[in-house]
Amino acid sequence: MNFNSLLEIETRLRDHFRSLALSKKHDGGSIPSFALEHPLTETERRALGQALSEQLGRDRGLTQRFWLSWVVHATEQGYEFAGLQYWPTFAKRTPNWERFGDSAMLRKLFERFASEFLGVRPRGVWATHYSYISWPVTNAIVPKDLQVRLAESIYHARNQLRHFIGRSHESLGELIREHSYYCSTRYKHFLEQTALVGQVVHALIQQDNGPTLIQANALKRIVEDISTRAQAREWLSDARSSYQRAKIRLVSHDKSSLDDATTDDPPDRRARSSIPRLQSFQIIVRRTVDGFHKVWLAPPSFQGLCDEHPSLRAILDKSCITIGCHGERSSPARSLLSPAPREWTLSRWPTDGEALIAFEPQLPILESILTGSCKFPSATIWLFVVHADGSATLCRDPVVHSDDTFLIASRDHRMIAAIGTPIDVQCDGVAMVKVTMPTTASSEMIIQLKALGIGVRRRIDIAPAGLYPRRWSQTGESEWLTSESVTLAVKREHEFSLLGLGLDGGSEQQLKLTDAETALISLGHLTAGSHTLCVNAYSGEVGLLMRREAHTSLHLLVRTPSPWVPSRISTEELIVTASPEDPSIDDLLSGRLTVSADGLPATQIRCRLILTDDRGDRGVESELFTTTIPFTEAFWSQHLDTFLSDHAIDREFVSMTEGCLEFESALFGVHRMALAARVQPLRWMLDRDRNGGTLTLTNEGVGEETIALEHYPFASPLVGQPVDLRSALSGINLAEQRGLFVARSSTAYQAVVISPSQPGGDFSTLADPIDRHCWDGQNDLVTVVERYKLWSQARASNALARLRQYHVLGAILRHAHSLVCGDSWVAAEEELPNAPSDKDWDQLERAVEPNGPLSYAISLGKAWSTQQQSHESLEQMHHRISLAYKLVPKHSATTTIAWQVADDVTELSPEFALTLASTEPKAFATLVRGARLLHLFADRRRGKDDD
Repeated sequence: MNFNSLLEIETRLRDHFRSLALSKKHDGGSIPSFALEHPLTETERRALGQALSEQLGRDRGLTQRFWLSWVVHATEQGYEFAGLQYWPTFAKRTPNWERFGDSAMLRKLFERFASEFLGVRPRGVWATHYSYISWPVTNAIVPKDLQVRLAESIYHARNQLRHFIGRSHESLGELIREHSYYCSTRYKHFLEQTALVGQVVHALIQQDNGPTLIQANALKRIVEDISTRAQAREWLSDARSSYQRAKIRLVSHDKSSLDDATTDDPPDRRARSSIPRLQSFQIIVRRTVDGFHKVWLAPPSFQGLCDEHPSLRAILDKSCITIGCHGERSSPARSLLSPAPREWTLSRWPTDGEALIAFEPQLPILESILTGSCKFPSATIWLFVVHADGSATLCRDPVVHSDDTFLIASRDHRMIAAIGTPIDVQCDGVAMVKVTMPTTASSEMIIQLKALGIGVRRRIDIAPAGLYPRRWSQTGESEWLTSESVTLAVKREHEFSLLGLGLDGGSEQQLKLTDAETALISLGHLTAGSHTLCVNAYSGEVGLLMRREAHTSLHLLVRTPSPWVPSRISTEELIVTASPEDPSIDDLLSGRLTVSADGLPATQIRCRLILTDDRGDRGVESELFTTTIPFTEAFWSQHLDTFLSDHAIDREFVSMTEGCLEFESALFGVHRMALAARVQPLRWMLDRDRNGGTLTLTNEGVGEETIALEHYPFASPLVGQPVDLRSALSGINLAEQRGLFVARSSTAYQAVVISPSQPGGDFSTLADPIDRHCWDGQNDLVTVVERYKLWSQARASNALARLRQYHVLGAILRHAHSLVCGDSWVAAEEELPNAPSDKDWDQLERAVEPNGPLSYAISLGKAWSTQQQSHESLEQMHHRISLAYKLVPKHSATTTIAWQVADDVTELSPEFALTLASTEPKAFATLVRGARLLHLFADRRRGKDDD
């Protein structure tokens, strides 16, 4: 795109936004103009960015000539904004920005856009704190990092969309704002624009072509981009389905909708609905990594109850609780205010009717609340259903179905010994067996189960339709909010044609089903309280020919939403954030996983790593740290590095296929973050022993003919030695071999640095001596850079291996600098004292151009001394002065490559060799020495000790 093309686009943009502003003014100005509402295509947007960058280089600064094009280009970066580092990313997409860009001038251009075209103006706390980037981000309407959050909010509100789509955009926007939880400041600011939010949501749900408040192309682009994100697409799909499909309305026994509890309701129903109840406690059985099973008590949450009765919160704040089956130690009762209170291990099995939780001091109001929710049921056997994650939860109804796996518990092991396989339970006073039901149970098995009081029934598979409630259990217990419409999906796993539904003891309503596999039942908005839904499945026709095929019941606890209080987390909850959001074991072991936690300040939390293999028979547990929240990603990375320094490639960790990170506190209970098993096809595994151990290559699916193996010893880090594949697969003895091991193919790459676990007594092995002759003949800078990258990207087997890795990297970098700058320059750098005098700096400046004038080095020194006033980066300074001395052509990338050689060779692209070949060696050496001089100025803080 040339200069004239830029002028044409600038004129086109000006005409477009002038027309857009007039139309919005005519509509009342409720929605301002956004720079994202431009008419440019994707191809034109890319060409515009390149053209503006080139023009910026020619003008040597940002001018008003193409101001509207700059506003659109910056807004495009705002649209891609992910919450961090706007300017570095903008500079990468606009190559000359770091040298000639001006963020203050760019903000003025946005202010001009707002004045001339009724443009949007950023408002709020976030906009005040980020007064520069808030302009392009706000003009992007819905930046991509907010699009998933918007889809999630739509998903939360999906059951009420039907009632709001036909109303004003403002009311629809209000609905979305009410169903948005744990919002960032930017997202809250976006939600405040209710008419805009409603417009976007309307387009996402109905996908019609009617009149819009946002320019059609911009709205279409947002809709398409949201639909490309997997999670957002699923949320939107569910929301659209919930909006579009017809719902079955279930009525209660008094023929009034279940949405409302009227005064005509029977007194027992009104009382039951008006009194908030606690969700029942839960008993959980989990298998430990050593093969035993532990029993846990999950107390009910008092959060909803305290929201209904605030005075109860003050009582809990002053009380303590004791879990008698756990021990005599008391704990603050306020831990019950968490949505998922702390779980307690049970050292003994409760007695019949025992109160599982005791309050201190004993208060009648608390005792009455616990009577129906925390009394252990009297029975001779207890049934636990086993879930997909291996845990088992107590069933309220002793009923099993075909293909179920379940546990049966009894105080008398003789009652259950014959029906299942005994398991080891670390809980006194109880025995358990594990039973797997076949698809078709034998009559003998059915008789045995019935003798224990366990029924065998066909399954009715019921699940929430779309959004899960606040709590959902496969045992039939759930927790909902009064603001949520209860919608359930009934899936047919066997033949039946009728559903019988009864709510809270009302008369059964029979619904004839269609041929669809899934039927939807909408109960509407239930009143606060405890409700029971009975579901029967019938075959045959309505009347005498009906036969009941299956039966189940659901217990629904409904409470009011927790009120939001500014400056306070709405729940005393532990909030753990991870990146990536769906981490794998490999993300953890490679150090890519970052974690942070927030919640009630100063609360102590313990983090543990739990891993198991594919059989679940073997695993490892390791405590990473104990600290107080909040903790940051930097804190996490520090402790993870310490852990990985000894375990990054150990077989006992690398061979694991399942795992989780467990965050435990006395107040919040246990939060588990699952670690997925995305296994690399090529993996190095280390088995340690006193002689160094064995390094084994595991190959899962890579063609052996494509695998290349190399070993680079510490003594000769640039020369790779081939490794026999068979030896690697069977195990390499590390008694004599140390260094870098690389395995690569066209589809996989793995590199590790191996060193003994411990140094010698005199620490002589902390750094293997590098053979001084190993550099002989290694004069190709491209090859040296490639070897540096190999060493820098490898995982270290332990802390000592990492020290040696750093030692090798330093030696390779010195050799690279020696090839470019000469041995005399490297020697001059090494001789520079830690606190150089002016004389020392003068000697180093003379070495920048050994046989030339001092003016280039002196200019670099002067620029460094005035850096605080100029606000230039070191790289910008180096580029400007190098151009002034004509060491490189005006538009050459040579200064960038020279800077990377001096600073971080891992940043060099594979194409740098082409630029290097076309550059005069003497000039390139001067450029690199100049860059190194600036780095040394910064490292030793020349002339700034008194700042």
